[in-house]
Amino acid sequence: MFAFSTVTIHDCILRNGVSVPVVVEASPSFPARRYTDTYNNRPPPTVETWAARPTPLDSSSLEVSLTGLIGEGRIGVTYSARVNSARDASGLDVTNSLPKEICLKFAKPPYVRSLAREAWFYEQLHKWQGISTAKSFGFFSTSVAQSHSGMLADIVPWKESKKVPRHQYHPDNDSQNHLKDYLPDDAPDPRGCYSDEHGFHRDSPWKTWEHCPESPLLAVLALEKLGNHYFMPDKEPPNRLEGLRNALRAMVDDIAQEGVFHNDLTAFNILGVPEESRTLCPRHNRRHKWRLVDFDRADKMDPQNCGSAELNRARAQVRCIGDVWRGFWGAVEE
Repeated sequence: MFAFSTVTIHDCILRNGVSVPVVVEASPSFPARRYTDTYNNRPPPTVETWAARPTPLDSSSLEVSLTGLIGEGRIGVTYSARVNSARDASGLDVTNSLPKEICLKFAKPPYVRSLAREAWFYEQLHKWQGISTAKSFGFFSTSVAQSHSGMLADIVPWKESKKVPRHQYHPDNDSQNHLKDYLPDDAPDPRGCYSDEHGFHRDSPWKTWEHCPESPLLAVLALEKLGNHYFMPDKEPPNRLEGLRNALRAMVDDIAQEGVFHNDLTAFNILGVPEESRTLCPRHNRRHKWRLVDFDRADKMDPQNCGSAELNRARAQVRCIGDVWRGFWGAVEE
């Protein structure tokens, strides 16, 4: 799996109507606090693998051009991008080792922390990338400062964003609330469900980061390009219904083994995989036809050091599949 130090993106920024390339640099992900069970004795501290993966500081590079809008979600806008060239840390041309197109997920300006958090979950699920989750090629960012005239360049993904994100409750209800990106483990925690023994979350630069309109951050998560989302309820083949849903449950079981609670298991976050890209799952001895995406609101426990409640919660995720009452199809009109 390639991890690049820089990505040069064409057709992303316009200055005076003219496209100029932008270089985004590898950035650290944002570790979540560990989910724990208050009704059991606290397990031992988490292992060092909880830390964000070190960012590559070498000459590895990727150059891409945006080719079209794929879609938009709560925190980001996704695009297809053609791979123009790629080099590894030694300078070797590895373009032919990559797909011809990938997916770039651009964070909406106030929601960079969420995208950094999602990047961390892909790191934690590295052994399931390309099997049950999308492959990740890294998380990148750069500051987009104002020009001398006080104007920002036109950022194409931001200009094409149409949806206004839905905000979750938080006690800091001030006039700048629309500029803040609250995560599940930011909220008050009276039950003590989150812990951070090693301080990976506390010491992350994303812990206190806030969006600055005068100097916004262009952040992007590079992923493999997948297909359309899972069937709507009236489109599921009735003669294959249980087989399809059981296949999805097996895929969710893979991430549960790593202690990950997705927390947003909807049809829209389960994307199809082209037949030539399907990889054998070592746990289920099958090639999953779908992959999970969008982990920005996920939680993670330490599966080696946890109580029965955490394990039961992880296993219970499979019940979301095909369950209208658990919001599997979300708001269908979206």
